[in-house]
Amino acid sequence: MKKLTIFFAILISISCAKDTSKEQAAVSTVKEESKAAPALAKEKSHSALPTLYFFINPGGRPCQIQDEILKNSPDLKNHAQLKYISTNVPTDRDMFYKYGVRSLPSLILVDQKDSTLHRFPPGIHQYDVLKQVFDKGVK
Repeated sequence: MKKLTIFFAILISISCAKDTSKEQAAVSTVKEESKAAPALAKEKSHSALPTLYFFINPGGRPCQIQDEILKNSPDLKNHAQLKYISTNVPTDRDMFYKYGVRSLPSLILVDQKDSTLHRFPPGIHQYDVLKQVFDKGVK
């Protein structure tokens, strides 16, 4: 009985270690993407383009799908600057509170003064939906 208990304890600890390594990999990816802007609320953009804040949980599948859509968007760079706001970055929490984001993935388009131009409903959005907003003059 003792051997069986020890076996299950070892099995559970190995399983937990694998899950932790996946989360750490996702966290490191988002940290790399957000290193350039640790205090996004204070950052001033010198570009005339609006900023598209992408509120993301790197370990969540819907957020991963939205991230792939954004990364594969042909001309997103011509319409907006993409900024990641992650649940795994403690300095990003203020942005979640500031914009009242409680559901992920969420996309919010803001101007250079950080005023909201368009708030997309939470969920996965194809690039066509984003492009319609950009083409309408972002209102």
